[in-house]
Amino acid sequence: MICLSILALTAALAPNVWPNSISKANSDPWLIENHDRLIRMQPRLLVLNFANGLSPDDARSQVNKLIAALRESSRYHGYKSADAPA
Repeated sequence: MICLSILALTAALAPNVWPNSISKANSDPWLIENHDRLIRMQPRLLVLNFANGLSPDDARSQVNKLIAALRESSRYHGYKSADAPA
């Protein structure tokens, strides 16, 4: 009975945002174990512009388009409602 209470308490206290103080890497097993509890993801992004002929402004524009596409494609229940939160 004590083990079940500890597990329930641990689950209740687990963060629902990623990255968090427990997990920062996208390869972290914590992310796999807790993905169903997450309500918000705020991944960090490092962009290196090694493309010849692509200005910093053009590179930033391309990255912003990719971020917008990923945000839209990963909205929780976005397929059901256009008003679903991002």
